[in-house]
Amino acid sequence: MRIRTIKPEFWSNEDMARISYKARLLALALLNYCDDEGFFRANPALIKASLFPLDDSVNVPGMILELSGIDYIRTGKGSDGREYGFITKFTHHQRIDKPKKSIIRENCTFQDQSKNDPGCVPSGTGNREQGTGKGESFSSDFDSAWKIYPDKSGKSSAKSAYIKARRDGVDAQTITDGLTRYIAYVRHRQKTDFRELRFKNGGTWFHQRGWEDEYSVPETEIQVRQRATRNTQRDKDIANVREARAEGVDGEQLARLEADIGRLYGPAAVEEARGVSKPNVKGEAQT
Repeated sequence: MRIRTIKPEFWSNEDMARISYKARLLALALLNYCDDEGFFRANPALIKASLFPLDDSVNVPGMILELSGIDYIRTGKGSDGREYGFITKFTHHQRIDKPKKSIIRENCTFQDQSKNDPGCVPSGTGNREQGTGKGESFSSDFDSAWKIYPDKSGKSSAKSAYIKARRDGVDAQTITDGLTRYIAYVRHRQKTDFRELRFKNGGTWFHQRGWEDEYSVPETEIQVRQRATRNTQRDKDIANVREARAEGVDGEQLARLEADIGRLYGPAAVEEARGVSKPNVKGEAQT
């Protein structure tokens, strides 16, 4: 990884505004990831491991396609058959002190020698002039979303709406998350309401950008168990502080223990640990 410069113009760039927030984050991360001439290994697994090691929600191939679509990067296979990428205007915006020669560059061809603009032999995610493969990727992402949508009516219309949304900068995960919430909402209503609620026609839901709607869904069984576990742990931690107070531990250590439960559970937990009485259900004092 290398230290790079981010110019103020980045934040008001109109092309960047068209893509998802995660793709913008990748654009910045690639500055640290690439070599001193702007080249990098474009294998999504390597990028994920290096730049998003703790985030399993990122869709690196999709973000690469978004950046290719605005010509921020160009990607393709080098002469050794591996995937490489190049930040197109890297040398225009970065001033490297004593730059090291790019090893990756030697595996790439030149698409236009007169402009000295290097680029790898294009594969499915090549430069914009030779096709980015975005349509194919968006179509594949739609197929994945369509598999989980219950009402299979209006597939053609739904696909058109999906691809348009992706081209407008909506990332696949946002749509999938919204779809998951909608399905959970309808199925909950089907179990609890007297009148059955039906799923919308698939084409209708996607055209209405249903992923932007808010759905009120009660806690799942797992969430209920997690909350119960947390409450149990809270009671144990408070009991431990009370025990420490009763045993007469020094004030500094007791203050640290109270600070810990305050940070985890809030000021009310500290008051309980100090033995402050609180009202029960009937309003009577408890000790």
